[in-house]
Amino acid sequence: MAQGEWEITRHQVAIAGKVTDVVTGRPLPGARISVSCTNGKMELTAESDGHFHVLDLANGTYEVEASLPGAGYGNGIKQVTVTRNSDGRIQMAVAEMQLAIAH
Repeated sequence: MAQGEWEITRHQVAIAGKVTDVVTGRPLPGARISVSCTNGKMELTAESDGHFHVLDLANGTYEVEASLPGAGYGNGIKQVTVTRNSDGRIQMAVAEMQLAIAH
């Protein structure tokens, strides 16, 4: 790239979801999200409305785990698959996570 030229990077959402209470349906802000695959693991936190997203992942199967430590909830686990269409655009995987109070 020549000096003075800008490179525009367009990020694509690979996995998106929302963490909610299984009974009330209310969002669980601050829930911890762990996204794992054979190449490693990344951690993130759900936003104030319970939503989370992960950008620019490679094709493959991912395990998404949600928890809310200290609040009495159990963990939620879901497997999702990230793929691309014929144009190379990511086909977003949805990981809606519902957590229940652990008894």
